[in-house]
Amino acid sequence: MNRAVSVLTRKGAIVDRRRCVREVRGHDTSSSTRLAAPLSLGTVSAPRVHAVPVPDGGLVAVAFPHIDYADAFGVALPSNVGARALAEAAFASSPWWVGGLMALRNALVRPLGLVANSSALARAALAANGTGERTGIFPVVATAPDEVLLGFDDRHLDFRISVRTFSLEDGRLGVVTTLVRFRGALGRAYFIPVRPAHRLIVPVMLRRGVRSLAMTRG
Repeated sequence: MNRAVSVLTRKGAIVDRRRCVREVRGHDTSSSTRLAAPLSLGTVSAPRVHAVPVPDGGLVAVAFPHIDYADAFGVALPSNVGARALAEAAFASSPWWVGGLMALRNALVRPLGLVANSSALARAALAANGTGERTGIFPVVATAPDEVLLGFDDRHLDFRISVRTFSLEDGRLGVVTTLVRFRGALGRAYFIPVRPAHRLIVPVMLRRGVRSLAMTRG
């Protein structure tokens, strides 16, 4: 699984696991090498979020036995920010327009029996971790010193969001990775309109979270 995850593209794609394994042979795919690529990440007070390769290892590498979609976004962090603080800053609240999109989504999918209200989210969180703990709307699946894994399993698809921090030579990097596993045709059809919205929303929330951290932590 690790080798397939390590070569997912910067653009995000439907993943052919066998093709990924073929491509990784003969290449240096260590997290430190690939994440240290010369991206213009800006500063913590004016962060620039970029698509980055999915990091190797960590909780996210063993989240699913197979994956159908993955992407990752990186941003420069204040030096004293950990994964839990980044997750809370990015996902504990959202802009009004994201809330509006989620309300529309919930109204549309509720007849399909998908998780679409607070009680269903509470049940999903309890199933994910046994305590009901959440960061924003997302159940906490697992934690590590440098990573928080969020997400839950639904009727149409399963997803995980990894919030992870890295120390590089020239600063600190935060990476948010999303993995999706479809449950048949419904999941694939659902994700067609969701994919572009997801790739818009995650960078916005990550940038917003880092700005908040920069203001509160100096």
